Amino acid sequence: DSRGLAPEGWYIPSDFEYTTLGNCLGAVPIAGGLLKEAGTIHWSSPNTGATNQSAFTGLPGGFREDEGGFFEINTFGFWWSLTGYSPSLAWSIFLSTSDSYFYQDAFGKKFGFSVRCLRD
Repeated sequence: DSRGLAPEGWYIPSDFEYTTLGNCLGAVPIAGGLLKEAGTIHWSSPNTGATNQSAFTGLPGGFREDEGGFFEINTFGFWWSLTGYSPSLAWSIFLSTSDSYFYQDAFGKKFGFSVRCLRD
């Protein structure tokens, strides 16, 4: 893409694509569990509801704050979408070790989140 986040032939999913994914997996209450890697090798216990039935294998990379510190590794996974919310915010999804929810929210673009690339 124009930011150099995705290699040739790949792209970052939009918020609409993530919403569609979540809805196809049963929506907010259970979709997160179907996206998370099962077990506690990477996720902190209890990793509630994690089955990875979607084969997304979501990992808990946490995030990098705008001042450079890393936080929530092993407890949360955050992924940017392509979709902006405002000049300083963009949509993302996130998963937590403590439940099976599929979260979507807008966060400051200065945060460092993971990205998921999809093939064109």
